[in-house]
Amino acid sequence: MNLPPGKPRRNVLPALITLFAGGVFLGLDQGALGIVLPTLKTAFHFGDTGAAWAGGIQSVPEGLIGFFVAGAISDRIGNRKPVLLWSLAAFAMMTWLTAIANGLPALLAARALMGVFAGGWISMMFSMATELPAPRWRATSVGFITASIPVGLGLIAPQVLPQIAISDGWRWMYVIIGAPTILVALAGIVTIPRGIASQVDPLEQARSSALSIGEAFRHRNVVLSVFLSGLLYCTITLFAVFGIEYFAAQGFSIPQAGGFLSAWGIGGAIGSLIIPRVSDWTGRRLATIVGSALGALSVLGFVEASHGSALQVASLVGIGFFVQGTLAIVIMLVPGETVEDRLRGKAIGLADVGTTTLGGGVFAISLGSIGAAFGLHTTFMLGVACCALTAVLGFALRETAPRALRTATVTPEPAEAVSGS
Repeated sequence: MNLPPGKPRRNVLPALITLFAGGVFLGLDQGALGIVLPTLKTAFHFGDTGAAWAGGIQSVPEGLIGFFVAGAISDRIGNRKPVLLWSLAAFAMMTWLTAIANGLPALLAARALMGVFAGGWISMMFSMATELPAPRWRATSVGFITASIPVGLGLIAPQVLPQIAISDGWRWMYVIIGAPTILVALAGIVTIPRGIASQVDPLEQARSSALSIGEAFRHRNVVLSVFLSGLLYCTITLFAVFGIEYFAAQGFSIPQAGGFLSAWGIGGAIGSLIIPRVSDWTGRRLATIVGSALGALSVLGFVEASHGSALQVASLVGIGFFVQGTLAIVIMLVPGETVEDRLRGKAIGLADVGTTTLGGGVFAISLGSIGAAFGLHTTFMLGVACCALTAVLGFALRETAPRALRTATVTPEPAEAVSGS
């Protein structure tokens, strides 16, 4: 089904459900590593520094490939569907490659390859979440798709995967994750529309164009989104990689630790749906500042609360709700609403680079390595700093929420006339 650019598709729900399902399985894979990390550290003889690399290496190519390769290909052929589905199918096969890893080098290589193909899926998933629905449903669509990651990573993975790892072994756990992921890719053949039905100019060429990237970077909001999304996603990655190990070090079993972390998944799924909608009324800027600040307080509450206490569980819900919900604003809504239509894909893609390559990769590996020297308590305290810094930088954002702009009767100036916009 092809539809003309600039007009939202009518029956987008099957496509959005397929995108959501794919995001769930990507989240499952991220959660799986944290669950088996204590076992892998013993079996493959590596420490916390190796764990930080294992947890972050996938994200380094993920954002770069998604932006510079997957986006460029889909723009050139005028069709996101083949890039989306082939990326997910290849990602599923890479989970099976993880299952046969026999040491840390092989594990890192498999995770890096997974990042290559995960980047293709996530880049297309984020673009379609903003392109498919009518503008008035954009925030709801963004929240729905963003919620898929915490549902897989923080809700299903901690509850289901420890049982599989205990009964069948960690290798079979990865095999099981890959199989239904292939089925989602096959379902997408029917449910995902062809073409690029969006507000993007169909004459726009490769996403990797240096000129258009430079144009996107002329907007202050786009530059800020790269770093804001990276800081928030770094906090999420720290919990995904080290959360199970943190509880295990306190004497809890892996299933018990998974039960605690599922509170984060519940909060993340709800926050991804609610906070973007709330930001329609309060404005993106205020929602980013308040959400990040409350996220920092939630991480601090988790670190300082008694292990396994009700306060610590409530803090995990708050981390998911505020950090994941605010991430949905700065990774898609703010950059996508800041630029003109022809640059929207590039602006969101750049924010995705910040989220995955910087936040999940560079920042997480660096902070995880610091934590390896000073302990997991320090690792999570650095998460407090990431959220607090996001709140401070949020004051520099320019408002983009359509309702807030209409209320303020602001007429946007052309990008060329705004210095540092």
